[in-house]
Amino acid sequence: MRVHPLRPPGTRPLRLPLLRLPLLLLVFVFLLALSPPCVRARPKPAELSWVDPFIGTNGHGYGFASLYPGPQVPFGVTRVSPDTSLRADIVVPWTHNGGYWYPDNHIRCFSHTRLVGAGVRDLGNLGVMAGTHEPSARHIKDRSFGMVFAHEYEEAWPGYYSVELGERAPSSSRAKPSPSAAAAPGSVSSSRPPQPFSPARDLEADGSIRRSSLFRSVVLAELSASAHTAAHRYTFTDRDDGYVMFDLFHSLSGLPTSVQAANISVDPAGGQLSGWLYNSGDFTSRVGGVNLFFVASFNASFSAFATWGDDAVAQPNQTFASGNASHCGGWFLFPHAQGSSEHAIELFVSTSWISMAQAQANHQQVVGPSARQATHRPMGGAALATSFDAIATAAEDAWKSAFGNIHVGGGTSANLTVFYTALYHAYQAPTQYAESGGMYLGFDSAVHKIPQDSSGYYSDMSIWDTHRTQFPWLAFAQPQIMQDIARSLVLMFEQGGDLPRWPLANGYTGSMIGTHADIILSDAACKGLDFNLSSAYAGMYQGATQPQAHAGREDLDDYTTIGYVAYEADEKGCPNTLAYAFDDWAVANMAAIVGRGDDFSMFRARSGNWRTQLEPSSLFMCPRTRAGEWECPPIWTDIFDKRYVEGDAWHYRFNVPHDGFALVSAWNSTQQFVDALEEFFDNSLGYRFGNFLPNPYYWAGNEEDLHAAYMFHWARKPSLSQKWVRTLLGTKYTTDPLGIPGNDDYGTLSAWALWGFAGLYPLAGNNTYMVGAPVFDNFTITITHAVGGNGPQPMRSVADDGTVKETPHSSPNTVLSVIAHNAQDLDNVYVQKATLGGVPLRTPFVTLEQMLSGSECVIEVWLGPQPSTWGEV
Repeated sequence: MRVHPLRPPGTRPLRLPLLRLPLLLLVFVFLLALSPPCVRARPKPAELSWVDPFIGTNGHGYGFASLYPGPQVPFGVTRVSPDTSLRADIVVPWTHNGGYWYPDNHIRCFSHTRLVGAGVRDLGNLGVMAGTHEPSARHIKDRSFGMVFAHEYEEAWPGYYSVELGERAPSSSRAKPSPSAAAAPGSVSSSRPPQPFSPARDLEADGSIRRSSLFRSVVLAELSASAHTAAHRYTFTDRDDGYVMFDLFHSLSGLPTSVQAANISVDPAGGQLSGWLYNSGDFTSRVGGVNLFFVASFNASFSAFATWGDDAVAQPNQTFASGNASHCGGWFLFPHAQGSSEHAIELFVSTSWISMAQAQANHQQVVGPSARQATHRPMGGAALATSFDAIATAAEDAWKSAFGNIHVGGGTSANLTVFYTALYHAYQAPTQYAESGGMYLGFDSAVHKIPQDSSGYYSDMSIWDTHRTQFPWLAFAQPQIMQDIARSLVLMFEQGGDLPRWPLANGYTGSMIGTHADIILSDAACKGLDFNLSSAYAGMYQGATQPQAHAGREDLDDYTTIGYVAYEADEKGCPNTLAYAFDDWAVANMAAIVGRGDDFSMFRARSGNWRTQLEPSSLFMCPRTRAGEWECPPIWTDIFDKRYVEGDAWHYRFNVPHDGFALVSAWNSTQQFVDALEEFFDNSLGYRFGNFLPNPYYWAGNEEDLHAAYMFHWARKPSLSQKWVRTLLGTKYTTDPLGIPGNDDYGTLSAWALWGFAGLYPLAGNNTYMVGAPVFDNFTITITHAVGGNGPQPMRSVADDGTVKETPHSSPNTVLSVIAHNAQDLDNVYVQKATLGGVPLRTPFVTLEQMLSGSECVIEVWLGPQPSTWGEV
């Protein structure tokens, strides 16, 4: 029975009286006689059993994670997933940034590209759909090829997704079907015509109607992916022809369509099709649009096909079509054979962001031809070297490998599901763009090859979000990946002229504020990752001292002369100033590392510019005019006040993550600071709008206050950090499709949860970590230290006077264990004492050097139900 164990039950519909037993038995036996043989789906790997890709696929307003259940490999550019709608023609606003919304009951198509948890609609290119009927003229004109689906017949895990596509819409109810009525996993559950009402099949045990019985499945759709190739398998019933449709104008943009031109070519003799589209949507338009090239192969012969262009008229056997306004696509027919059982069609779609030749190279790398490994042969073409199951197995293995260095013990089943799903979401992005042969499209629009000692080139970085939690997690848990990310940022500077603020594909979007690539690069340098430090610093210095063409700091003149961005220059001068101060602290760290002592002093001094925004009577961060007059908001909780970026005055009140002790000292007393921070969290509870609107106090669904729960550490009250982190983990991160409190923004919120479970939290930009209360009895991670062409690099810490201490790794690997005693009791959320390597740990801070300089390290904490004085030093 394919029912996800964590899916919430629906409400029960109207009860009907049961029919008499003899009639029940007759109908039941008759239905069994009609039941067709079933095709089994792939078994779920045990190593991936705790991951639920449906978490984060539901929500409303600001409380939607914007995630999707479809498969990809870790950091893969191919993200093939269903794009859904409430009806064939109703796409509810703000709910389809990732293409999928859990309350929907139609799948419009399966598209191949998408953003990851972002609050913007774009990509969703190259739509593919299967069906059992030739598309009508109206369907082609409306670009409406969708079919209904029910969650009872849908499943997903890392590297794999399947769903049964039907012909009649199910109810919105998601009650679990009973074992007697559910199809075997992976089967096409009902190839027979719709059946009359049957109590044995259509009633729940309590007598209520099983509404999913109104759903007639005709196609089993399965998806998997490699880095640049999507694998589709469509299993049709024994009496239905199979059609596969391509819609090159499909997109997820909020515009009517972001695709502005496309073409498709068919090679009937080779059993292959190819094409191109140009997408310029809500976000990609900022980088001048993107080109997507594709090559696709079937594993079987299509007996007929048709293509169409802007006229939306299908032309049989037309091998080329193009569109420049609204339409371009094609359909392909795979007829069933009389007397045959269910028949499956496999489709492999490879994409490139560079050229058609590169798309062919990507296709050849995965699909063939290779006669030596041949398993499938399309009409008139060469043998394919792969199969759907081979690609799915490789994708699953890639995820097993990504998860393989982390082991946890203890915790509840809900803890395990939330943790491993968060780990999955944290590894979906950024995007590895290097294609076959190591080729990538640079920020100079030229084609480049990655350096020999690199394994990838990365873009699609929601840096304003990810610099806080997700990139520090990658630097900690996947340092080789993070090393390539740091190198990619430097290449963007060298090839494009600036360090990016929010890079997408091969361009600058300029989204959000600050130059937080500074923090990412400082963090990577402190961690001992091998990249061009001098070039990185040149980009950081340039962005901090002069206007940039693409993604620099705004209103630098004010900032460098009076110490803040004046209100009359920019109404969001306060959040800009706070961002620049954090960035300057990171630039100072890098200046020290590369030996620029004078620069270190200048930037370290500038990192204290946050003080210019702290209004002394209210102790809120407020903008100021050039004359020094305060422009505080009339309402501290106005979540849409334009003085702040995605927040209000409360959200920015504690936004000095790099200088916590100094921020606490700037208040009248430590207790006053603690009381205000407690008020911030206390008032956030029970917010009547839930996650739909931004919480005017602590807002778990956005980034500017993510660190706030750990600010108690700087006030020497780590017990309050422990209290609120555990509260947030238990209330904001759940196993429900609603289980992430806001846009996940390329894994940022998920990574926040990972740190909370592990009992650590990073100060991004250096090697400091805050110690919290771990959730699991044992969290163990094996870290393989990154090595590049310059050999092993030391960890680096920067003192307040600019002195740099280098600490080498004594071993190529470190096994770090965080052991929590008494964690089985869920009331035990407070640290009573802690040790590091068996030595008492009296401060609530540890450094990377303390944890990773040797071959192993053990941090032990003892938990209890009451706050203690541990760490109040």
